[in-house]
Amino acid sequence: MSIHSHPAPAAARPQARQEQRAIIRDHRDTARPVVRAERHDRDYRRERTIIQRPVYVRPIVTRPIIQRSVYVAPAAYWTPSSSYTVAPQPIQLLSPTSLASDQLAIDTGGSLGAATALELDAAGGGSTYVSQVVLVDAYGGTQAIPVNQVLSAQNPSIQLPLSSGSSIVRVIIDGHSDWGGQLAMRAL
Repeated sequence: MSIHSHPAPAAARPQARQEQRAIIRDHRDTARPVVRAERHDRDYRRERTIIQRPVYVRPIVTRPIIQRSVYVAPAAYWTPSSSYTVAPQPIQLLSPTSLASDQLAIDTGGSLGAATALELDAAGGGSTYVSQVVLVDAYGGTQAIPVNQVLSAQNPSIQLPLSSGSSIVRVIIDGHSDWGGQLAMRAL
């Protein structure tokens, strides 16, 4: 019996190799498996035959590294300077109202704060004639400011200065409105 007539024992045959790697799946990309041909050399019957078998290797997919930004507080915070002051906001004393009679009295509620001027504004389509404005303080004293002007589209506002340090509790406006004329008042 010839040595070459029998197949080689199972231990002598080369085995197909499979690499053991971690399987990482990323469902965002669908990758195809890579097909590699593996060569097996057999040397029996004194001739060399090469057999190629396909081996499926799963592709290694790594997840992207995401670096999130971290909030870092600024080194110095803004601090107001010693000259920083808050600008006073205007106080609406009278919404658009027509002067049907000769006088209109408005109670201010005790004080106008740090207001330095009264502003009379024209509101509406007509005109309003203002003859004078009388200011009454908390101690009963009065101050009459002559105005003698017409508020209309041509002259939309009149500013009247206030004396500082006075606590005005009532403002009395003398005048009259024509058809559609209205008057609004703010303390600045």
